[in-house]
Amino acid sequence: MSSEFAVIYMLGGILLSSVISFYAWQSRSTRGHRNFALACMVSIPWMIGEAIGRSTDTYNWQWFGEWLRYFGAMSLPVLLLMFTRQYFGRDLSKREVRWLIIIPAISWLVMITDPFHGLFFVSTAVEPYVRMNVEYGIYFWAIHTPYSYVLLVWSLLTVVMELSRASSHYRRQIFLLLLSMCVPVTFNLLALFGVVGKITPYSFPVFFSIMAYAIFRLQFLTSNPI
Repeated sequence: MSSEFAVIYMLGGILLSSVISFYAWQSRSTRGHRNFALACMVSIPWMIGEAIGRSTDTYNWQWFGEWLRYFGAMSLPVLLLMFTRQYFGRDLSKREVRWLIIIPAISWLVMITDPFHGLFFVSTAVEPYVRMNVEYGIYFWAIHTPYSYVLLVWSLLTVVMELSRASSHYRRQIFLLLLSMCVPVTFNLLALFGVVGKITPYSFPVFFSIMAYAIFRLQFLTSNPI
């Protein structure tokens, strides 16, 4: 994928995410609308970071792009879990939310201070107009990645369980929610194990397109499963 096309693609994803975030924030009649809006919002820094990496060849700017990417990567699993639980009437308590955000907060601090200890990245290298090439360290594999996937699996299981017992009126929108969530998770798994390149942010426009269909055609955010 050329750098120019990648940047344009990311800008389109950012615009789409912004529109859906604004719409979701206004949908006050729906449980979890603000957590859904916030989940869309935190994907924006991730896509901005990707666009920066694709449009510069300087180390400082590419490192700044990594900061933005991982801010989104560490926040998104928590917000998706909060949204799915609240949407299906299984809200997390404030105390549970406070505990859930501890690891992402620590992970981001470890990431931005990595030049001093090398726990998150073993090595970093800049390739012109391609996102920073990194080799992951022990913290990434032992804490950040397992924790993020525990939250994602928890979210997916919540949706699957509700899909299995939902009335026919809600099954289509719940299925679209499950399908949309599987897209970035699949892309990330393939990238994580080196099957494909680091393409997770390129899945977000697909994710938001499916969600936009559910929102504007199936009134996803204007009704709640009972």
